[in-house]
Amino acid sequence: MSQGKIRSFAPLLGVLTFVMVSTAIISLVGNFTELTQTGKVFMAMFFLAFGFLKACNLEGFKEAFKSYDNG
Repeated sequence: MSQGKIRSFAPLLGVLTFVMVSTAIISLVGNFTELTQTGKVFMAMFFLAFGFLKACNLEGFKEAFKSYDNG
């Protein structure tokens, strides 16, 4: 894989790292002992992070969704 392709995944890896680290911190501080509790925190952080990214580029999201909806 070329360096350009690898670098194009950097934002995604950054977001996934943020989600994993924040999930671990919240689970440790909250003293969650069940995996289902941690799974709920992970899903919440995942949706918050990607929802924030969508809100940052709302025009791009509208265009992408429009092409998805028509195709």
